[in-house]
Amino acid sequence: MPEKALALVALLALGLAVKTGFVGMSMWLNLAFPDFIQRALNGYRTRPRRSFFLGTVNGVALVFLGLILFATKVLGLLGLLVWAGLVALIVAAFSVGYCDLGLRLQGRTSAQVGATTLLIGGAAAEAAFLAPVLGQVFALIVMLRGLGAVVSALLARRAPLATSGPKTAAQARS
Repeated sequence: MPEKALALVALLALGLAVKTGFVGMSMWLNLAFPDFIQRALNGYRTRPRRSFFLGTVNGVALVFLGLILFATKVLGLLGLLVWAGLVALIVAAFSVGYCDLGLRLQGRTSAQVGATTLLIGGAAAEAAFLAPVLGQVFALIVMLRGLGAVVSALLARRAPLATSGPKTAAQARS
């Protein structure tokens, strides 16, 4: 009996470590690539159905592509690389979901997402994901919707940077 209790505690500790790691990686991603996260968050909030559909299609396609490549002996390493890329996209997807939830909980509509907002959203989302059935459904929806927003932000062209101030006469001639 004590072995089962110890195994349960170890499993809970592992789950806590994974969830803490997801929030930590999301915070790093937000600090390292704030413009990208902002573009993905914009898509996540303004086009939720499109993001969910795009995330579902890409998620299923990448899982099966990785499986097919991994099943062949020659391209097995490429299959592992596809799965590693999918994991990176999933971390970014959860980061976008954490940002959205953090902004909603703080009552803000749009702003630059700071570490506090992401931490609040990440803690609330991961706590909600612990619910037996609805939590897993919620996690799947957040992941797929975020995955679609991340893929959309990756494929979107960046807006050209505006020049600051009026042009001088020399700049206007060239």
